[in-house]
Amino acid sequence: TLDRCVQGKSLHEATGAEGCCAPELLIETFDGELNLTILADQMGIGWQKTGLASKSPPSSLWFGSAVTENYDNGADKSSGTATFMPLQLPPGVTTILTWSMLMDVEPAINFDRVEVRLVSTAGELVIWDKTKTPWYGDWFDVSVDISGFGGQAVTLELSFDSIDGVQNTTRGVFFDDFEISSTCLA
Repeated sequence: TLDRCVQGKSLHEATGAEGCCAPELLIETFDGELNLTILADQMGIGWQKTGLASKSPPSSLWFGSAVTENYDNGADKSSGTATFMPLQLPPGVTTILTWSMLMDVEPAINFDRVEVRLVSTAGELVIWDKTKTPWYGDWFDVSVDISGFGGQAVTLELSFDSIDGVQNTTRGVFFDDFEISSTCLA
C-alpha cells in the first residue's frame, strides 16, 4: 500500500501489486456520474439517478419515472436492468457486498420482481431477491458474502420487472451506497 496523511487522516491506497489486497473494491453512492449500463428504459421509466429518496443524500439509483414519480406506464409491465462495470474479486479472502435499499412496490411475491445478480464466467446467480425484503416503505441494509466468487471477474446486475401493468403507482425501488469490501484475510 501507499500510506499517506491527508488533512489529518491516514489514507492507505492499494498499489495493485501481486499478492496485495485492496480492502475497498467498489464504492458507489450514485452521487456522481453513473458508471452503469442501463437496459430497457421505456417511455421515461427505467433506472436513473434521483434525489427523490436517498439513504445518503443527495441521490440514489431508482427505477421509475421522473415525470410521474412511479413506474406505471399506463398499459403494460415495466422492466429494466442496471449493470455495473466488471470487477476482479481477490482470491482466497473474505469479500462482502453491502448496499441500502428502499422498496415501495407491491409486496406480493409474484409481482414487482426485484433481483440483485452476480454474473461471472461460471454463470449468473441471484444473490438477493424481493423475498428477503424485511419491510416496505423505508430504507434497510443488505449484506451478502460473495467470497465464493474470489479470483473471478464479476459483474453486478440490478433488475426490476413489474410483471404486469397493475398497481404500479407507488414510488418503486431505490438503491444506495453499494460497497464491495474485503477483509484481506481468508
